[in-house]
Amino acid sequence: MYFTSDKHKYLTFLFGIAFAFLAFYFRWKALGQTEYVNGWDGYFYLIQLRAWLATGTMHSPDASLIYPFMGSLHFFIDDYVLTYKTTAAILSSAFVLLIFAVARRWGAHFYLAGLLASISLFSPQLTYFAAQYPKNLLGMTLLLGFFWSVGHRWKTLPLLFLLLNYFGHRLSFGIALIFIIVYFLSQRLNWRAVAWGSFALLCIVSLGLLLPGLLHWTDFARLEGLLSAVPHFSPYSFVQEFGKERLTILWGMEIGMSCIFFFGALFFPFQKIKDARFLGLLVICTVLVFPFFKWSLTSFSYRFFLVFVLLAPCLSVFYFPQGKRWNKVYGMLILILVGMSGYSYQAYQPQLHDPSYKRYAAITAKAMEVLKREDTELVIAHPALAEFFTFTTQIDAMPWLPEYEISDTMLWRIAAGVRAPLLAHYLTEEEKTSTFRLALRYYLIREVTWQKMLATIKEEDLVSYQELSGWENPNRIRPSFLLRKKQ
Repeated sequence: MYFTSDKHKYLTFLFGIAFAFLAFYFRWKALGQTEYVNGWDGYFYLIQLRAWLATGTMHSPDASLIYPFMGSLHFFIDDYVLTYKTTAAILSSAFVLLIFAVARRWGAHFYLAGLLASISLFSPQLTYFAAQYPKNLLGMTLLLGFFWSVGHRWKTLPLLFLLLNYFGHRLSFGIALIFIIVYFLSQRLNWRAVAWGSFALLCIVSLGLLLPGLLHWTDFARLEGLLSAVPHFSPYSFVQEFGKERLTILWGMEIGMSCIFFFGALFFPFQKIKDARFLGLLVICTVLVFPFFKWSLTSFSYRFFLVFVLLAPCLSVFYFPQGKRWNKVYGMLILILVGMSGYSYQAYQPQLHDPSYKRYAAITAKAMEVLKREDTELVIAHPALAEFFTFTTQIDAMPWLPEYEISDTMLWRIAAGVRAPLLAHYLTEEEKTSTFRLALRYYLIREVTWQKMLATIKEEDLVSYQELSGWENPNRIRPSFLLRKKQ
């Protein structure tokens, strides 16, 4: 950690430890609101982790650092769900601590750096992000480490953190590249350093050809449909589509506050501040809310927005006033934010923000009354249910059509949103005997029967076909950038 003087050394240390502890405590309480794992992808992480620990290979090969990190925690915890929650809580704590360290590195006085750490401590967005995307949060934590390392007297330190970001997450690695490019373009160029840096970067990126789950040229297929001709502002789009009923006042306040930090940096001091780090961060935040990225809650624009809210407050380091007369103001704001943190973590509500895992547990239990492991090769189900089913039964399930051949008798589907009269009308008596009700509008049905029924419905009842063709009933083969992991 960076200290400006011995006088503040121990105070800074104690402040950092206290905030790291509080960040862990509040996120732990938030994540503990449900007995199940948190987030839509939570059980996928656990499938990966259990396969890696049991066999040395993952269900879907991935060289990300998140799995060694989770594996080291599982060694002591020995409970997969608690391992996930502990991972998310620790990464949240590290994020808050590194926000403070980066602010100090970038020239913020103790109280201003403390204010930024308090914002992250309070942050409902960070709590939600930790619950839903621990792999992304690991990337953001490593990104802050990279920010901290740039300009360090150890010249190889930024390269080390860049490498860690490469193994952390694609998004954090991409942001780190934008930052370092802007940083170097804003400096007097040392062409020898640029040449060596370019060579090192080429070596790092080449690892994607050898190791799974890292940045690879096939990942550019993910960018298909990235842009839209209709502009939008991501924070506003998020509030509108995510739903005000799923947002709290404190969460909305944080989103608005981040927008103020961003526009304050964009319009007021842009011409006055020549610091390369400020320019790099401002370019990053501008890219994260670029108005012509196509918006949806499953798009890159959505993920970019989540990161924007977490990073935008750091811009204030370069234009907020500092001095003794401001210390009391910042100190009072720190106390207010710390106090509000005891409430803000409740903005994450599993019953509103996570899948209905309790219902999925009942559906899975009912399905296992029919299915036999030795006679079932694959079950098709919608996202989150598929991962929950796989983890709890150890029968392979996925939200895609298989790209390989499977016997009709060993391929099943958990169909969602199905009305009983449709089954009664379109299925033969023989087909009905191998179709089982699992819950309200959830049925276990052979895939060959489902596809036959769906084809008939498409010809005769377009409205019902459209109802059954949404995300709850997967009907696509995995795209090539996902299949690469299987090869």
